[in-house]
This record gives sequence, C-alpha cells and structure tokens, in this order.
Amino acid sequence: MQIELIDITKIANAAIALIAALISAFVIPLLRRWKLEGLVKTAVAAAEQLYKGSGRGEDRKAHVLAFLEKKGYTANMDDIENMIEAAVFHLDDQKVEVENHVHLNESTAQAEELSDVD
Repeated sequence: MQIELIDITKIANAAIALIAALISAFVIPLLRRWKLEGLVKTAVAAAEQLYKGSGRGEDRKAHVLAFLEKKGYTANMDDIENMIEAAVFHLDDQKVEVENHVHLNESTAQAEELSDVD
C-alpha cells in the first residue's frame, strides 16, 4: 500500500494571494478612513477651543481643512466635509451630555445638603 502525497504549494500560494488582495481592497482603506475620522474629530475639537463664540464657524472649518491638508488629506472634500459635520454634531451631543451630568450632580449635591440639615 503506497500513499500518494499531494503538493499543496499552489493552493497555499493562491490562498495567500487572495488574502493579500482582500486586505489591500478592504482592510487598508477602512483603516485609512478610521484614521481620517479620528483626525477630523481631533481637529474639530481643537477648532472649537481655538475659535470660541458664535459666528466663527467658517474660521473653525478653515482650521480643520488646513489641519487635514497639512496631514495630506485633500482628495475627497465632500467626504471630509461630511465627517466635519458629523464630528461637530457629536461634539455638540457630548457637550449636552456633560451639561446634563453636571446639573444632575449639582441637584444631587443640593438634595444631600438639604437632607443633612434635617
């Protein structure tokens, strides 16, 4: 009884090539997008700190776009502008959450002070 060996080198090479193609086609662009989204969030938060007050939206946006251009992101401005708008929206949501949390803590502290007086 003789066992025949099968050479799987071609199959392994094809599988490795397929995995590399999938990484190049899907994973790398996804990682780049996540990095860009992180940079946009950072730039928006920085612009909010640098340009305080109402009516400074154009200054903030120019700051974010200049920051991203400095980092090498200039290609798809529609996507970048949408990311900026989303980051501003989420930043505003976070501000509201923080304000609500602060008011809740103040109310709790006042209630505790009143109960200590009794």
